[in-house]
Amino acid sequence: MIATDFRQAISVQAQGKGSLYYFYQAEGLLAQGNAPEEDHYLQVRRSYFDRNGRAITGNTFKQNQLIVVKISLNSSVVAENIVVTDMLPAGFEIENPRLSAERDLSWAKDMSVPKHFDIRDDRINFFTDCNGQSQAFYYLVRVVSEGKFTRDGIS
Repeated sequence: MIATDFRQAISVQAQGKGSLYYFYQAEGLLAQGNAPEEDHYLQVRRSYFDRNGRAITGNTFKQNQLIVVKISLNSSVVAENIVVTDMLPAGFEIENPRLSAERDLSWAKDMSVPKHFDIRDDRINFFTDCNGQSQAFYYLVRVVSEGKFTRDGIS
């Protein structure tokens, strides 16, 4: 029997001879949208700006609005092969820098260059190493859909 309420204990029962292998994983967003931020040697934070560098506070965006996303990575250790994944909320679409004209982000004085980045429909991955220095990665998204959406923390 598997519980549908994630706060309940899970029990698996098998009968007969042989081995039973079981894997269970649950993930998702809290309905309230207030997932706690946790740090373990690495601290990753997301912040939003308009194209002039003014911070966007709150969670209200307008359709067709261009948003600059800043991903800050702070490390207290030296580590190689770090991947930072930012999952986009539905309704956001990444402006692919390989396809669109480069935007002037001269106000972003702390911009770091990752070893590699990978753009998907629903996320962006930054590949980097940590040497104890702070790093900041920037990318652009456009709000393409109306509605109310929830965003998760960054991993």
